[in-house]
Amino acid sequence: MSGPTPFRRIILVLFAAFFLLMSGRPVQAELTFTLLGETQTIDFQDYTGAGLASGGGGGALDSNDWELVIGDDNGSLQTSFGDTVGVGVFGRGMSSGGVSDSGYYSFETGGGNRALGIQLGDAGFSFGIPSLRIRNQTGQVVDALTVRYDVWVYNDSNNSNYFDLEFSNGSAFIDPVFLDTPSAADGTPEWVQTTLQYDLLLPENGLFGGVLQPLADGDSMLVEWSGGGSFDALNGFDEMAIDNIQITAFSTAIPEPGTPLALCVVSGVMALRRRRRKP
Repeated sequence: MSGPTPFRRIILVLFAAFFLLMSGRPVQAELTFTLLGETQTIDFQDYTGAGLASGGGGGALDSNDWELVIGDDNGSLQTSFGDTVGVGVFGRGMSSGGVSDSGYYSFETGGGNRALGIQLGDAGFSFGIPSLRIRNQTGQVVDALTVRYDVWVYNDSNNSNYFDLEFSNGSAFIDPVFLDTPSAADGTPEWVQTTLQYDLLLPENGLFGGVLQPLADGDSMLVEWSGGGSFDALNGFDEMAIDNIQITAFSTAIPEPGTPLALCVVSGVMALRRRRRKP
């Protein structure tokens, strides 16, 4: 499937990364791992597109976990962790697709399922980034993450868009998983689901410098989904959404040789290395 030109895609990623890195992030609670091997799951079934609130509830995202960005080449609008933000570009409500107003929605993809989605194009918006902050409180160093998630696409535009997985920590970030939507609209659009997974091993060199370091106890990292494409006022943008996020935290530190735990860890590390996708 075709997508934005590599240069255009890099420019959009640079703009988005700049706005995220320049923003202040007050210390708040976030999605926390307290045990190695623990899987945290987010399915958005309680999300109704009602914006963000500290602690969530009332159909809103938990702003202690989530930060949202929407913008274009000239600037962006952005929430901060801990914010309360109501109806508007960050709270467009619920829809089953076919919308034109840019912003964040609770998209109903069928069978009662809901997902966190983005619509772009209106008012010139050409990228959106929902960022999930995770924190290591296992008492150990976390140097491996498995991230599994669904992407839902409602392909109703003659414009190819992208929805990529990114990781960032301080000034370093990578975008190892790409998904592009078709350049031609479906005759009868419906929601199409794609399940993706990435196994991150740390440290890893950042895309434009810096290094993504292992997470010491108490450290945090952003897991982000960068959606966007070339602005096309005539053909618009597809609706895109994320759902069923599963994140598991590991440590590849090897215990004393010969112990059952050591054998399990070695087996797990080898499995991670075999499954890992290359950027």
